Amino acid sequence: MSSERDRRSHQVGDGEDSDDTAEVKCGLGMWRPSWIQRWATPRGFLFFMCLLTLAESMMIVGYTSSVIVTIERRFQLKSTEAGLIVSGYEIGNLLVVAFVSFYGGRPGSSRPKWVGCGAIFMAFSAFIFTLPHLIGGEYQLPGVENSTTAEPLCGSANISSSSGTHSGGMIDPNNADKDGYYGCLGDDTDSELIIVFLLAQMLLGMSAAPLFTLGITYLDDNVSKDNAAIYIAIVYCMTAVGPALGFLLGGICVSVYVDFGRVDTSDLPIDIDDPQWVGAWWLGYLICGTLMILTALPILAFPKSLQRQQSKDDDVSTADDNDVVNMQFNCTGLSDLKDALVSLLTNPTYICICMVACLEISIVTGFLYFIPKFLGSQFGVNNTEASYLTGALIPAAAISTALGGYIIKRFNLNLEKTAKFTFCVTTCAFLLFALLFVFHCDTLKVAGVSVPYIDSVSYNDNYTAQCNADCYCSESYYKPVCGSDNVTYFSACYAGCNTTDVGGNGDESDTFSDCRCIPGPSIADSGTCENDCQLLPVFMVFLILVVGVTTLGQIPGIMVTLRSVDQKARPFALGIQFVFLRALAYIPSPIYYGKTVDKSCMLWQPLCEGVGACLEYDNVKFHFSYLGLSAGLKCISVVFSFLAWQSIKRGWNRNVYKEASLENGSVHNSGSTDGSVELPDRNSKDEAIVQSVDK
Repeated sequence: MSSERDRRSHQVGDGEDSDDTAEVKCGLGMWRPSWIQRWATPRGFLFFMCLLTLAESMMIVGYTSSVIVTIERRFQLKSTEAGLIVSGYEIGNLLVVAFVSFYGGRPGSSRPKWVGCGAIFMAFSAFIFTLPHLIGGEYQLPGVENSTTAEPLCGSANISSSSGTHSGGMIDPNNADKDGYYGCLGDDTDSELIIVFLLAQMLLGMSAAPLFTLGITYLDDNVSKDNAAIYIAIVYCMTAVGPALGFLLGGICVSVYVDFGRVDTSDLPIDIDDPQWVGAWWLGYLICGTLMILTALPILAFPKSLQRQQSKDDDVSTADDNDVVNMQFNCTGLSDLKDALVSLLTNPTYICICMVACLEISIVTGFLYFIPKFLGSQFGVNNTEASYLTGALIPAAAISTALGGYIIKRFNLNLEKTAKFTFCVTTCAFLLFALLFVFHCDTLKVAGVSVPYIDSVSYNDNYTAQCNADCYCSESYYKPVCGSDNVTYFSACYAGCNTTDVGGNGDESDTFSDCRCIPGPSIADSGTCENDCQLLPVFMVFLILVVGVTTLGQIPGIMVTLRSVDQKARPFALGIQFVFLRALAYIPSPIYYGKTVDKSCMLWQPLCEGVGACLEYDNVKFHFSYLGLSAGLKCISVVFSFLAWQSIKRGWNRNVYKEASLENGSVHNSGSTDGSVELPDRNSKDEAIVQSVDK
């Protein structure tokens, strides 16, 4: 048997072109040179698999999370709509994952070809995602038409009227045509391009289906059982490194103006700290898509099986050469499939731990996509800084995930102790999360929105007061200024400012004077008033602790899932859990989190019809509703983790397989480190050898 593998490997090295050896040789078509065969090893495939996983997680998780706020602003989308776009990836993935797993995993199918083709389609889907930038035209500053340098003042001389252009002072309210100058946001916002975003995300999800199904099993089938866990762990480590790089890339891209190359960025009237700034959100998708194509080509060249893959004719039951881990679930008919599904759905431990996973993933997904917006609103950081801060959470998650696996191995925890550990970790994470409610900042003072004007006692999205009633300002032009009274005004016009100060070089400065709505010095500076909240460092420290403690229970949770079911049913159990996670967490979570965020908005971008993206949030409402939703989900997660522990401790799941065990005459326990109950053998003749490594 061993000599047979050596003979096949020797033939590969000699470059023979028989059909049998071609299946273990790298190349494309007839092109299979000998020098490339050095890559036809598990390590070679692992290298390119890691690159592809890195690019996929960098784009889908990290980069998309960092630029989704910019996409909202550019195309005037609500957070609910942005959440729907994000969910498109999971919807597409769920639609085809069963098809891909079945047809791609059949005997004779080339799994590297499936993974490589999926990577190419992912790249093209990423390019499709950038189409709204190409077909949507240049970004126009909201409220200003045919001008990039306008600074509307009260009684601006630039506002046209039926009798010509005014030389200054107050305008005639009967003849003024302010919309001719200010314009309004309507059809030109390109908000209908949400369909393109959604379809591109769904295509991305479909294309990524082979990566973690066929790619992982290809590695698993071509390495020894001792190395399988290490190889797979390395791949999943890339899913932690990728998002961190994605947030870094997102921070860099959004600091570059969206239309660089189209317009002269030196003449822009705004900078990155301006609420109307839109960064080059599309640039990262081109970078990641290109990286995917470059990685896909080598993966396509890998054979159906690698040089050292165990032959099907080998006696895998011998103790000397038992290298292959081949976990299969025998399901010969609908009756077996039904029995297997019923056994899982009536297993209280499995159901409870699946609910814990769904709830925790819901929180992670909601936080991942909206925490940059939360940090920007609460603590006044710009999009680039928010991306970097969010990326700082990833290393803590990666370290804690590895630590959770080490703890199980170091202390040799059995099923009950692992479930108890999961419950303790979930409870500690909930208690730490509750402390985040303490660290909140005050809502930005916006005249007419969150505080009244000096000559008014009420406010309810009414920007007009006696002090600016004759200025005839446009609500479409959000160019905030900070008054000397530390109140933010919608624009210099709404602050009643009549004059722009001139600097020493003769250029207009960012300071306005003679502002009738501002008491005291009656001056204002461009931009919103600075957020004097100093709680960002301590908030980030506690948030990192929460993330670390939460991810500490990830590996224990997976082990409880695996150990609570029959060994031969574990692949099927993971597949059903995959459906639970998509249906209950990944798909709906961004949508209802986005709806929660939208409800905290206090100032919307006015459009010709309706409203667009949110301009400013009520910080107090945002803080308590956003964190409150997460805390509620965490509380339920604690309950289910407790029930999972108790179901094992009190033996609630022992009756699940009682009837099946009686058919076999006895109940087979796996020992102290497992605790699962084995199903009887239905098809002993065709059953594949199953080897479980739980320790």
